Amino acid sequence: MIDFAYVAIDFETATSELSSACAIGLAYGDVFGNLIDSDYSLIKPPGNVYSKRNTSIHNIGPRDTENSPQFDEVWRALTFKIGKAPLLAHNAGFDKNVLYKSLAHYDMSIPENEFMCTLKMSRHYPTMINSEGIHKLDYLMYCLGYGFEHHNALDDAKACLFLAKYIADTSQHDSINKLWNNLGSIHNSRKRIFPNEVPIRSTSHQTIDFPRDFEISTGIFYNSSIVFTGKFNTYENTFLNRDNVTKFAKSLGAQVSEKVKENTDYLVLGTQTNPQLIKNEELSAKHKKVLELQAKGYPIEVIDARDFIQMAFLTNDDLVI
Repeated sequence: MIDFAYVAIDFETATSELSSACAIGLAYGDVFGNLIDSDYSLIKPPGNVYSKRNTSIHNIGPRDTENSPQFDEVWRALTFKIGKAPLLAHNAGFDKNVLYKSLAHYDMSIPENEFMCTLKMSRHYPTMINSEGIHKLDYLMYCLGYGFEHHNALDDAKACLFLAKYIADTSQHDSINKLWNNLGSIHNSRKRIFPNEVPIRSTSHQTIDFPRDFEISTGIFYNSSIVFTGKFNTYENTFLNRDNVTKFAKSLGAQVSEKVKENTDYLVLGTQTNPQLIKNEELSAKHKKVLELQAKGYPIEVIDARDFIQMAFLTNDDLVI
C-alpha cells in the first residue's frame, strides 16, 4: 500500500443537511503534489432524499444513488487507503463538516487527519493567480487554464490538488505541507510579522489600537464583505461587543452586512446565545445560509472572533514570504 503525502477530498450533498453526502471524490498526491491515484463514488444519502436546489448544482438525484452504498460503507473502504495523509479541500470547513456530520450520523469515529484549505492558500497568495480577488474554485482554475467539470466531486478534488501544488511551487515553498505550515505560523506568530506592533488592548474608549505603519488598503479585510453572528464578548482584554466589533471591521476597510449573500467573504462567529439552538445543537440561520452557498461553490470563510482579531492587521505583502 502506498503512503500518500496528500489526499484532496470533495463532497457533494443531497440537501442542506451536512450529513447528506451523495458523492465523494479523492485525488491522491505524492510529496511533490503530483496526482498519482484517484477514487470516486456515489453515496446513497439518508433516506435517499434530495432537494431540487442541490440537484440543480451537481445533477445528482435519487435515481442515481438508489442502489449506491451508504456513507459508512464507502468511508470504511477508503480509510485504509487514505491513511494518515493530510486532507486538502477548497473551503475545507465545508468538506470537513460534511465528513464529521456524516461520521456522526453513522456513529463512526472522527479521523485524526489534518485538513488543509486551498481557499486560504489562494487568499493569502493572490498574486500567484491574478484572480482579481475572486476565489471560487472554478474561477481560479479558469485563470490557470485548467479545464474541469465543477461540482463533479472527482474533478473538484483533482483541481484542488493541482491548485495546492501550483501555489506551493510558485510561492517557492518546497512542499504543500511547508506552505500550509507557513500560513499557520503567520496566524500564530504576529510578533514575527509586526515587530513594531502596538499591542491590541481595550482603552478608555473601548477601541482597538492599530499597529504603527499599518496601511488599511493593504489589509486582508480591506474591501471584503463581513457578516457577524452571535454575541461578542471581551477577548484577551479587547472589548468586543457587536457595535464595537462592527466599527472595528469598518475601520479596516471592510463592508459589514447583516445578511449572508453570494458576495460575502467572511462569516465571523461569536458566542451562540439562543437557548433553543444551543439545546438542539443547531447552527444559526446565517451559518446555515453560508453552508448552502458553500455547497454551490461560493468561497465564504467561517472564522471565529479569535481568528478575526489575529488576522486583523495581516496584509497580503506580509503573507507572501
